[in-house]
Amino acid sequence: MAANLRLKIENLDYMLKRLDRRFLLAEPFTKFLKRVTNAVLKFALQRAPIGKTGRLKAGLQTKYDTREVPTWGKVEVSGDVRRGKISYPSILEYSTKYNYGSSGQPTRHWLAGSKDLAKSEFDQASGELKAEVEALWQR
Repeated sequence: MAANLRLKIENLDYMLKRLDRRFLLAEPFTKFLKRVTNAVLKFALQRAPIGKTGRLKAGLQTKYDTREVPTWGKVEVSGDVRRGKISYPSILEYSTKYNYGSSGQPTRHWLAGSKDLAKSEFDQASGELKAEVEALWQR
C-alpha cells in the first residue's frame, strides 16, 4: 500500500535566493559600480569641452550592466554630438589639434583622463566593497 505525502515549504523562493551567493553580491556590486561610475562622470563633466551648443557636456551620462550582478559601468556621450559626419567627442578625445577654447589646454583624453582622476574614489570604494562582500559571505 502506497501513502501519499504532501509537503508544503513556505517561502521556498526566498530561501533558495538566500542560498545563492549571487544574491548576496548583487547589491554591493551595484552600489560599487554606481559610486565609481558617478565619480568618473563628475570629472568628465568638469573636463568636458564646451562648444557653441553645449551638447557634448549635456549628453554625458552613465550606463550600467543590467544583469543581477553587474560587472561594468561606463560614462558615455549620448545624443547627436556631431559636426557634419565627424563625431565631435571622438575628435576631441583623440586628436592633438584641439584646445579648450581660450585656455589653450589640450582636449585630448578629456574623457579617458576622467577615469584616472577618479582613481582615489575607486580605491576607497574597492576597499569598502571587499569588506562588505567578506561580511556577507561570513553570514
